[in-house]
Amino acid sequence: MTRQSPYPWAEGGMISSARDLEALMEGLLAGRLLPRAELNDMFTVPDVAYLGTNQCQLGSPGRACFGMGLMSATIDGVTVWGKTGSRPGYTDGVFATRNSGRILVYAFTPTSEAADTNAFVLGIARAALS
Repeated sequence: MTRQSPYPWAEGGMISSARDLEALMEGLLAGRLLPRAELNDMFTVPDVAYLGTNQCQLGSPGRACFGMGLMSATIDGVTVWGKTGSRPGYTDGVFATRNSGRILVYAFTPTSEAADTNAFVLGIARAALS
């Protein structure tokens, strides 16, 4: 963590760089941050409907996409795990294949508060994973 965010939300006030997110995901997937049993729980997503608004629109819309802390999305046949985040004027995310063969970190400033960032992120993911 490099600074504390004053924006009150569930992000815990953490501000990090793209490199921080990549290092976190690499350490997590390599088993350096959690015991294997807890890590496996993060990759277990219940097979239930998701009734939220937009968190699970990448991959399988309408179905749950979160394990215990990680979000799952299957994009063009490639399943990735990670997390997104956004604040007014900024959005970012980190996703990786479970074996960490591919890691995608993105960060950008949407041009409109009403912009559909999910469509843009999906385009980024498709380009990176193809």
